[in-house]
Amino acid sequence: MIRGIIFDYDGTLSNRFESAYRMYRWMIEEISGMDPSSIDFEEIVQECLYWDQYGHAGKGYVFNRLKETHFPDLDVEKCSRMWAAEFHRFQMPMEGSYEVLKKLKERYRLGILSNGDSVFQRSKICELGFDAYVDELIVCGDYGIQKPDPGIFEIAAQRLGLAAEEIAFIGDTFYKDISGAIRAGMMPVWMCVERKEMTYYPGIQVVHNYDEIEQLFLRGAL
Repeated sequence: MIRGIIFDYDGTLSNRFESAYRMYRWMIEEISGMDPSSIDFEEIVQECLYWDQYGHAGKGYVFNRLKETHFPDLDVEKCSRMWAAEFHRFQMPMEGSYEVLKKLKERYRLGILSNGDSVFQRSKICELGFDAYVDELIVCGDYGIQKPDPGIFEIAAQRLGLAAEEIAFIGDTFYKDISGAIRAGMMPVWMCVERKEMTYYPGIQVVHNYDEIEQLFLRGAL
């Protein structure tokens, strides 16, 4: 029986793609002074999103590409610092997330498990107020291990006071979230909003929005 649900943050609770789009638009305007309504400006923003790879590419890589292709005088380190300092301001939640979390909290213990630096991730999560909806907030940077290491999933289970098999883990990245949850013994739920899913691996629940999460956990057979 599932008694707890743990959420990834970026791309699961947050609309990471829209958040990054808003952030890149602000950054490009800040560093270039370009007209944000121009097609040249939009092309550069779209290139940044492509290089960004849904957040899996390091920001140094993105800004080095930006320097090589558009702004030869770009200060890559300064841009990286800007991202770290300002990205929390551009966070966007997934549609329906707050309403469904409020309902889930009445039946399940809830947690957030997010990779990354503790201060950076917490600033984003708390900016949107998701910390108020969960029982435990676990950021991997506090423990020195990152998803998909099963050890961090085990720590999250301990924090919730539940066995791994009593927990569903919802995340958008197969390698970090889904495979990690499977190896830790949790129920894997693949959140596919920003990307198309494709797998033949058995036993993985796929959801595309928070209505489907509500259906699965509150109106389904779990």
